Amino acid sequence: MPTDDIGFLVAYAIAGGAATAGLLLPWIRRIPLELHRVWALDHQNYRPLLASPDDLELPRKSRIALIASGALLCLGLALARGVSLQTTFLCILLLGWVLLTAINLRHRVLPDWIVYRLLWIGLLYHAYTGNASAQVIGAAAGYLSLIHI
Repeated sequence: MPTDDIGFLVAYAIAGGAATAGLLLPWIRRIPLELHRVWALDHQNYRPLLASPDDLELPRKSRIALIASGALLCLGLALARGVSLQTTFLCILLLGWVLLTAINLRHRVLPDWIVYRLLWIGLLYHAYTGNASAQVIGAAAGYLSLIHI
């Protein structure tokens, strides 16, 4: 790649990854709060783990680390793979994993609607890049294995 292309690629990947990770920050607070509200409505004996909604706030260092990790993940992916639709799929998938990791570390819960969307993004990525039959069989086997637990 010529030097101008690498500079553009680096700037684009860092800006895109940091901006997208920054957009995830409100979701890290909002998603668990909504889950707690739904659980409280569905179950009369529900006792929330939260003393107040302020417990959902991420510390400043964690917010900065989240934005930096999103930028670096997308940068590394863009440098390794170049600019393509495949890189965009993978960057969205990686940032979704960052979102799930942040929610899980803080609240010990993985919201189904995020997990399912990431599953479909991964399956669509493999369908776009080639044969997805092994991935579909793997996803089905994973769900069927939960029946035996």
